[in-house]
Amino acid sequence: MGAEELRRRPKIITSPSYRFNAVGYNHDRPQQLWMVDLSSPAPDPVAVGAAGLNHGAFAVSPDATAVVATAALGPDDMVNGTNHLIRYDLPAPGSDAAGSPEPTVLTARPGYWTQPVWHGDGRLLTLGFDRVDEIGFDRLFEVDPTHTGVPVQVAFDDVSMDAGRSQIRCVDGAVLVTGPRRGRVAIDRYDIDGARTVLYEDDSTVVAFDVAPNTGELFAAITTTQRPAELWKVAAGHATKLVALNDDVLAEVDIAATESVAVTSLDGTIVEAFVTRPPASAPSTGSQRPGLVYVHGGPMFQYGHYFFDEFQLAAAAGYVVIGGNPRGSDGYGESWARDIVGNFGNRDWQDVQAITRFLADQPDVDVERIGIGGGSYGGFMTCWALGHDTEGRYRAGLVERAVTDFESMAGTSDIGQDFIRRMLDATIEDDVEAIRRQSPLNWAHQIKAPTLILHSEEDWRCPIEQAERLYAAIWRNAGNAILVRFPGENHELSRSGSPKHRVERFEIVHEFFAAHLGGADFGTSHLNQA
Repeated sequence: MGAEELRRRPKIITSPSYRFNAVGYNHDRPQQLWMVDLSSPAPDPVAVGAAGLNHGAFAVSPDATAVVATAALGPDDMVNGTNHLIRYDLPAPGSDAAGSPEPTVLTARPGYWTQPVWHGDGRLLTLGFDRVDEIGFDRLFEVDPTHTGVPVQVAFDDVSMDAGRSQIRCVDGAVLVTGPRRGRVAIDRYDIDGARTVLYEDDSTVVAFDVAPNTGELFAAITTTQRPAELWKVAAGHATKLVALNDDVLAEVDIAATESVAVTSLDGTIVEAFVTRPPASAPSTGSQRPGLVYVHGGPMFQYGHYFFDEFQLAAAAGYVVIGGNPRGSDGYGESWARDIVGNFGNRDWQDVQAITRFLADQPDVDVERIGIGGGSYGGFMTCWALGHDTEGRYRAGLVERAVTDFESMAGTSDIGQDFIRRMLDATIEDDVEAIRRQSPLNWAHQIKAPTLILHSEEDWRCPIEQAERLYAAIWRNAGNAILVRFPGENHELSRSGSPKHRVERFEIVHEFFAAHLGGADFGTSHLNQA
């Protein structure tokens, strides 16, 4: 049977989790662990462990006799987004033995385990979060690697551990991991007792790092607001750049400067934001410049000290850009991140309003030409802001890959049920009104500002029906909306989509903002062809 015919066959789905963003339908192809004998000139991969489990992060023991992995073990894990740590015994190198086909479950209860790592003395550590009905920061836990038990938390600092940026490393009996805080991402060292030492922190973001196996030297990919990520060597708390990959390009372009500012929210809370102003080469846009408010996704993410093409291109087009870290963001402690749980569109919206007013108060900003935009949670907040903008502050909005209705998201998103239960503190069955109350689609009839809705057709995180329903609601109520659909792309379009689509996306966004706010465009006419 050919590939095209296979694609056309009906999908028989019996699992509560059957597709994942950037992966596609995975109900019939769980991730299997494989072992390869590197001593063989033509090795054949050998499957390790149970074939039906969807395995995630894994770590091989120092003596190569076992592998520990994360895995969802049943329907409850699939519905709740939880997992377990499991162990398989491995055959000795060169042995014909098969190893253990069934796992030993190491975690007595499910959690959100992310990165197992073996300590040099044979102990097993992992990052994760063990409160399945809440959201919070990953912490360091110790796990008994031999039988089922309860992981013991060993690190308690109110600092986020971000294993998603890079693999954690165990070096000299300690764990190294990146940590976001106040717009920066540092490299932290955690001893087995949980004590933390900062190995590197500056006005920068560590994207990834690794340790040289023979020398123990620490290398990292580091970015700043004015330099894309490059390879640096880290020693004694300082970083030395090792490559010059971007020097020629940076010498040819006028990079905009970014500064951190403190914004006072409506209730007196101080919120950090980052302002990027047009460089000297930016075109003139009048005696004052238009302004753009951007809201990041997540919501547990942060704007900060890293090179961001979105801000650089907007500044080059003549906009004064501000992106803040309202309550719900990462980097400012767990209570800050949890502040909006069950209360989306309240204190986070207060913070976004304060950030907007800060921008409007800048002497070089035209208060009559301020727009707002964002993706994912940032798209949620843009939609919320446009529907609650009683002052007419926003003259245009970009709603990108957004969630607009949490009730339908519960059944269509790859993480919908788990996200809503933990972030909105409600379920469809127990409190559907709380879910509707926190959904910006309920206020879409009040959106009058021109709105660009941009979405990918294979987005399984915030499926495209979220955009379709918003588009219909705005037009149904005499609003003004444009819907742009990108075929073959998923939730990561702006970050890892095809180069052609990423360029077209920027062209469309700035054509739209130019028409309504007066900044420069790229000389394209995508929207006029509609």
